[in-house]
Amino acid sequence: MSRLLRSFHSLADIADRMVEITVILFIALTLTYLVVRLTDFAFRRLSRAADALRPERAAQRAKTLAAISRSTIKTLLISLSCLITLGKVGIDLTPILASAGILGIAIGFGAQNLIKDLLSGFFIVLEDQYGVGDMIVINDKSGIVEAMNLRITRLRNLDGDLITIPNGTIGAVANQSKGWSRAVVDVGVSLQENVDRALFVLSEEAKLLYAEWPEKILEEPIILGVNEFQANRISIRLMAKTLPMEQWNVGREIRRRIKNAFDREGIEIPGMAIVSPQLKN
Repeated sequence: MSRLLRSFHSLADIADRMVEITVILFIALTLTYLVVRLTDFAFRRLSRAADALRPERAAQRAKTLAAISRSTIKTLLISLSCLITLGKVGIDLTPILASAGILGIAIGFGAQNLIKDLLSGFFIVLEDQYGVGDMIVINDKSGIVEAMNLRITRLRNLDGDLITIPNGTIGAVANQSKGWSRAVVDVGVSLQENVDRALFVLSEEAKLLYAEWPEKILEEPIILGVNEFQANRISIRLMAKTLPMEQWNVGREIRRRIKNAFDREGIEIPGMAIVSPQLKN
């Protein structure tokens, strides 16, 4: 009879533990599902609010951040539920936690650069420092971002070279295509020319270009005036605020129009002196 009672209590105890384990797993799975859904929704809303002008960029950023958050949350919650389950079964967790700590330290020492790359990549995406299609300068390397992930950034430069940069080595980043850009043009005028007349011609050409290119130029170009004196010329600086990635097109068009306008008005643009090589006996 005593054996039967002990068996009954053992079965009841096992049944209670099975129920507790089932409840723990159910709560863990439900919590994981809800947190993942809320994370996806939050990142989509935040990315759209931060970059409403470029919805495709916002969607890409939200997808990347949501994927990282999903995997991290799933790993943490599943690991925690497994540890709680093992504890309910009666397994001593101290050796497991100690082994996991030692393994984590070993991995941390052996993969420092990889971890640094991944963390840097995460914050690059989180802070939206740059994205695919942006023109950037990193560590004296410039180009258009062709691909990026948490570990590396790939740039395609003007010569067509594909440059791969580990995210952990990135220091300062110059993004030349975010928000707005600026075309800066320095115009050389002969010292013998009337400066006020040259400034007037530049101003008229700038107003005309702004009227004809409103889709590329955000504000009327500014004539800063005489920027510096050189041996045979004065330099006049002009600036135009443009859409991202349009500063080079606008700068080329400004130079073309200024050359044509100066030719019409007879204003001299000093040429570079050509030095002929001397033959030696």
